[in-house]
Amino acid sequence: MNKRFLVKAIHALLLCGLCVSVAQSQTLVTITDTLKNADGTNAAGRLLISWDPFTAASGETIDGGTIIYTITSGVVGISLAPNIGATPAGTSYRAQYYLTNRASYRETWVIPATGPVTIAAIRVSIVPSPTVTFNAATQLTGIVPIANGGTGLSALGSADLCLKVNSGGTALEYGSCASGGTGITSLNGLTAATQTFANDTNVTISSATSTHTLGWTGLLALSRGGSGADLSGTGGANQFLKQSTLGGAVTVGTIADADVPDSITVTLAATATALAANGGNCSGNNFALGVDASGVGECAQPAFSNLSGSATDAQIPDTITASNYLPLAGGTMTGELALAASGAALSGGGLVDCDTAGTSKLLWDATTARFSCGTDQTGGGSAHDILSATHTDSTAAAVSRGSVIVGQTATPKWQELVIGAANTVLGSDGTDATWTSLTDAQIPDTITLTNITQITNRAISDTTGTLLVPRGGSGATTLTGLLQGNGTSAFTAITDSSTVGQVLRVTGASAYGWGALDLADGDALTGLLPDGNIAASITRDSEWPSATATLTNKDIDGDDNDLKLRVHATDCAGLTDGKDGEPCYEQDADTLYVCEPTAGDCDTAAEWRLVSGASDGVGYDEILDEASGLTKRAQLNFIGAGVSCVDNAGATRTDCTISSSGDSEKTHLIQAICDTPDTVTDPGETFVQAVNFAPVQANVWQFRSDATDDPDGAIFCHVRVPNNLGATPAAAIVLSLAANNTTASKDVRLQVSTAAIADTESFDAAFVDETAFTLLMPTVAYEREEKVQTLTNQPVADDILWIKIFRDGNHADDDLTGTNLLLIDVALRIDLTL
Repeated sequence: MNKRFLVKAIHALLLCGLCVSVAQSQTLVTITDTLKNADGTNAAGRLLISWDPFTAASGETIDGGTIIYTITSGVVGISLAPNIGATPAGTSYRAQYYLTNRASYRETWVIPATGPVTIAAIRVSIVPSPTVTFNAATQLTGIVPIANGGTGLSALGSADLCLKVNSGGTALEYGSCASGGTGITSLNGLTAATQTFANDTNVTISSATSTHTLGWTGLLALSRGGSGADLSGTGGANQFLKQSTLGGAVTVGTIADADVPDSITVTLAATATALAANGGNCSGNNFALGVDASGVGECAQPAFSNLSGSATDAQIPDTITASNYLPLAGGTMTGELALAASGAALSGGGLVDCDTAGTSKLLWDATTARFSCGTDQTGGGSAHDILSATHTDSTAAAVSRGSVIVGQTATPKWQELVIGAANTVLGSDGTDATWTSLTDAQIPDTITLTNITQITNRAISDTTGTLLVPRGGSGATTLTGLLQGNGTSAFTAITDSSTVGQVLRVTGASAYGWGALDLADGDALTGLLPDGNIAASITRDSEWPSATATLTNKDIDGDDNDLKLRVHATDCAGLTDGKDGEPCYEQDADTLYVCEPTAGDCDTAAEWRLVSGASDGVGYDEILDEASGLTKRAQLNFIGAGVSCVDNAGATRTDCTISSSGDSEKTHLIQAICDTPDTVTDPGETFVQAVNFAPVQANVWQFRSDATDDPDGAIFCHVRVPNNLGATPAAAIVLSLAANNTTASKDVRLQVSTAAIADTESFDAAFVDETAFTLLMPTVAYEREEKVQTLTNQPVADDILWIKIFRDGNHADDDLTGTNLLLIDVALRIDLTL
């Protein structure tokens, strides 16, 4: 051994405080798979797996690192710590492939809590994002811009202002809530806290998303400026609008005889004086108006109100129908009328004087066909209630405060509807009016106002109640401190800390609290602290010399008062200015001393302790094995495979015990014995035959391809399960197969079944079928193809594992017809505890 190298190694060990590696058991999940090339051959190469530090869900602290795994014959079998549920959330493994077929690509793996698993089961297409936790109160400074979810504002606006987008549409600002503000401040000039939209017979208001529609149904009454009738299906040429009675609906139709009054006054213009003179030139019932520029007479049927003078017999029709109405100065009279001779009075069918003001009433007697005069009723009739027997379309009822009159029952009558209970509204059940309580379902979540002519002052502060979380609110009435969401429940507050410098930490599931940042807590800190965050008085990694640098009589940081590595030709113990812990290498004796002062500095030889080399100056180094033959002191004594050191003051040395380290489980392949063909169900389908391989001959098991049998025979193997199984044995059957296939790549269909027989159990046990698989046989004669079949029927220690393997040649996936399949080897792959 190179002595100088040993001295440097021991020195490095002393500088790190005799670093101790202690093996710790942890939960691992096995990833097992067979990696194939696109042509069906087994892939080969290297798999570089790296990860960042995390804490597993089971509480184990996993340091960051990288491992390199060699892929041989397509087999991938590696164990990793699960990272599902790890802290921080969103951790993953980075798997970089470097294959011999020149393929190079990266995958992201997320490992579940239990296994074994395949690569397909852990491969994710979206790289998880680690959760970043920070304290917004202490770690966030400055103004958060709008692009990052902030407001871009450093302070709140003054009272009664609204937050809105500025006129340029580039930022938020505070401004008036009135015109140009951000909310509805009034509706139709009303400013009450609650405003109601009431529908009437023809007008409705409906809302959809942000649009409010003013609807129009039914007929618009005359009092609303309408016609009171549906005019869409009437009308036509030469028809007019008319009204039959006062207040009645307007209709469309032709002018009937009854529509024309019997007496019309016609007033002629000054130039129309010679009506009779030109009458012979006009058609019947027309009057001459005059002569046009060409000398042709102009005729028309005049309005009676414009007539004056005497008309000729030819100008008056022989028959005029008055439609039972004759306009009189006092009003309208109906019934039989008789015209008297010229100069005589008008006869009223026996009518006598009936002219007493205020009391006379004209009566008609149908029996005698005469008018008579009677006394009028005072006020139009006797006094009576609105809802009384006098009105045949109502149900008698006494008036009560707050009642309304509505039409009710199948044969409708006006009835009293007594006022409802407090806070009820007048509604409809689809048939009748009724008082009812207003429900949430009857009020739309959003009311958009359309066709509203005026929106005036309405302050946001007028709103009442608590806005729930699903509506974008907090769900809480008062909050002090930081807010914590609780799903759809109300926000809760995390009380402010009164201690300066404390940070908000996770204290449990969905629980938080204030406390000091614990630098020793792996859950609190991850990653390396950048040099820029280390005080200038502390030595940084970049300030240390390289691993290959040689330090000779040099200060570690250039300060004479700090640690030095001394190199002395003859006498390290003669140094009188050594510092505590300072080493000195004495070249002539190949010895190493360390300064351990009793007080102050090492200023005497007794304060320099010999830590390596011979005290008698012989000049050799020695590493002891189990302390055998030790006669010298101040030696480093390693015992076992892992290092655990204690100070042996009585022997003037340090004893280091080496125990086993690294993985406590290793994967082993155990050969199975295959000696039993199935000669009962399918005799001759499975057999042993000598196959001539160049340049050797071997006896191998073969599965015949025969379409007449299904399955095509079976072979039985057995293997004893070792008694030192790992914590997760991850048992699998490994098959080595071949075929004399040279025409094209073809598939074979195989099935593996097992029965695990423990001591005192019967061999007459049912087999457990694993998932059948299809294996591609390439176009290479007798090329070895290996298949790893992970077992769901996991055996236990000392079991006799009975293995049944058969080929299903009739299956649609088996197209290796006419070619036998060679079973070269069967092995049990299992994890054992070392």
